[in-house]
Amino acid sequence: MPTRKSKLAGVLGAEIWVKVLPVGQPPPTDPADLKFVAHDHCETPAHAKTRVGVE
Repeated sequence: MPTRKSKLAGVLGAEIWVKVLPVGQPPPTDPADLKFVAHDHCETPAHAKTRVGVE
């Protein structure tokens, strides 16, 4: 669980990528196996929570 809600100095946002796997399967090692979900570049943490997955 994160202990803070602010971005580090100089951080403008984040790319969110996912891969849903069955329980016990190792995580992917090739970035090509991941699916792009969204960019999170909101100014405040409160807005970031509502924008995940919104293009």
